[in-house]
Amino acid sequence: MDRGLCLIGLGLLLAACGGRSDSARADSGSATRKGGECPILTVADIQAVTGATVKPVPRGTTPGAGGTCANYIGADGHAYLGVSQLTTKAEYTASVAAVPNDVYPKQEQLAGVGDEGVLFSGPGHIRYLVAHKGNAGVVVFPLTQDLSDEGLKQLAKRALLPH
Repeated sequence: MDRGLCLIGLGLLLAACGGRSDSARADSGSATRKGGECPILTVADIQAVTGATVKPVPRGTTPGAGGTCANYIGADGHAYLGVSQLTTKAEYTASVAAVPNDVYPKQEQLAGVGDEGVLFSGPGHIRYLVAHKGNAGVVVFPLTQDLSDEGLKQLAKRALLPH
């Protein structure tokens, strides 16, 4: 599967997984800091975990940039990572339930990533990680194949730290 199809598929998935109302999505989007960084997973956090140089871009400005908290591109200008912040356990449960099994047929229950975490994966090395600790939760989805599963898990752990 080529990169373009993967990104389009991710964009469609994000639309499907946005099981919250428009006002709730607007509230999550307002969590972004000045400059477009997500307060639970900043440029510095991403660089510390992955070594990658990234910068935030507004939602929808590049294929796959559907994160409600932030979207980041790499130094090469290509989409790198999307982040959505969850604020209740119910949002976590709804986000997990909304992931289409035909797109992400493999599910790995994650030990040590919050109270609960699931790494979904599918053909072409597409991945989608949903985790929560108490009411704080995160969805992280790489828009590049350069990010390892372990790196993705470390990003989720960092996003779940108290801020």
